[in-house]
Amino acid sequence: MAVAAAKTLLECTDLEKVVCGSFNQGRKYAIRDILFGAPRDNRLRREERFVLRGFSVIVRAGENVAVLGMADSGKTTIAKLVTRMLRPDGGSVHVDGRVGLIIGGKLGMNPFLTVEEYTELATNIHGAEPDVAAACCEEVLGITGLVTQRAIRIVDLPKDAFRYLSLVCALVVPQDLRVFDGVPVLGRDPIGERVAARRQAHFDHGSNLILSSTTAGLPSNVSRALIVHGGETLYEGRPETVIPIYDHFVSAMRRIQKATRDSQERGTTAGSEVKEPVSSPTMLIGRAVRSLDRSQIAYLAED
Repeated sequence: MAVAAAKTLLECTDLEKVVCGSFNQGRKYAIRDILFGAPRDNRLRREERFVLRGFSVIVRAGENVAVLGMADSGKTTIAKLVTRMLRPDGGSVHVDGRVGLIIGGKLGMNPFLTVEEYTELATNIHGAEPDVAAACCEEVLGITGLVTQRAIRIVDLPKDAFRYLSLVCALVVPQDLRVFDGVPVLGRDPIGERVAARRQAHFDHGSNLILSSTTAGLPSNVSRALIVHGGETLYEGRPETVIPIYDHFVSAMRRIQKATRDSQERGTTAGSEVKEPVSSPTMLIGRAVRSLDRSQIAYLAED
């Protein structure tokens, strides 16, 4: 008897996103495009650049797919495109079902709302349906330990008491697909442990796209992983291969960045020219792959 294939929840194909470095110039382009419907192509206009180019990913029900990238690699842009906060300039995004964005930051709301009012509004923003909204609010208050403080204004809460409230509001709302823009860093306090348990339940269930700058905190059941840099996918494969390659890549990039900063400081002081690093990100990934291959061969030979 054939096993049915898992449902495809997310399919991104050749996603592209262009931004303009000048606010005033970008506003002119936006007005012009609205009035004349100018189609996008691969030609960049003045002050424009790609923040994402040719990105493709598929997430099926029950899968955890990780996208790894350093700062400014395009991860947050991917999250906004998948959750429809932004429209792509090229390619396509298809989502089957409800999608939720999980971020560690706080929602900018009126600080004079009560805890209960804030919770109701935050869960609604994250897409809580009317039939589960009340249950979601009670679960949030239970996890954060704020059941008895529901009538207190946010501004009157101790800072630590408000720490996890926005995150938990995003975690408890039922979704078919969750997009984690970073793996939330949680404390070892009782509330942090309860939040970690709720997050782990989602990781165990799967159906998550996890965007992270570090391999720390990733669930053990990641199905596939990608490495992005400068808005482009540099490598894709099984996590047991991708994770060590990414760690090697990050270490090499940080050494290059430090050497570049040191050279610039010396060049500024001495008035000498600064030499650019000769190793491109693609070259660094290639070296990491070869290093991993050699270590695997050595292990097999020793075995």
